[in-house]
Amino acid sequence: MWQAHAALREAELGDPVAVEHDISAALKSSSETADPVAALALARAGKITKAEVMAKSLTREAPTDTLLNGYWLPSIRGAIDLANGKSAAALNDLEPTIPYETGGYPIALDTLYPLYLRGLALIAQRHATEAAQEFEKLLKYRGRLANSHLVPLTLLQLGRTYTVLADHSKACERYEQFLGLWKEADPDSRMLQQARAESNASGCRSPTTSLGH
Repeated sequence: MWQAHAALREAELGDPVAVEHDISAALKSSSETADPVAALALARAGKITKAEVMAKSLTREAPTDTLLNGYWLPSIRGAIDLANGKSAAALNDLEPTIPYETGGYPIALDTLYPLYLRGLALIAQRHATEAAQEFEKLLKYRGRLANSHLVPLTLLQLGRTYTVLADHSKACERYEQFLGLWKEADPDSRMLQQARAESNASGCRSPTTSLGH
């Protein structure tokens, strides 16, 4: 399970080599709980064919599993759509997750993923106001995410979204919170460099504090 989560984290942070390694390791000792995470990681890494194969297998194996069919499979399909550049289809695929999107385990690294994916799809559709609402909703429940990568990534996406909305104050607030959390990250991280460049371009000050614990 931890190897599957590692693959999902690396997929979001842009390390496809690590994704392949972690998923291979996870599937060698696969479990029902690890498989959906691995499939989502493949989709987020752009490994579309492999993600589709796993999604079909999961559908066959557990056709009446509520959480799988109401949360995981729609999220996997939505992520596949995003990888294919089909944001409208992603929004349609994510629709069944609405009753379950804040569900799952009380504290889990993969909780609330539909909110993040829906926010990305809405941004791609140029619906920035609605995207901001989805991302902010995710942060509202951030205590359930433990130390999930979704927290800093959502802050970064909010910085970008509020920039599109020309809300300088909110954009800078979220950029500063992201950079505060990542102040000791690897300096050559492409995502960190992008965030700093975007924050500087927006005229934001250097972060002095991070998001409260």
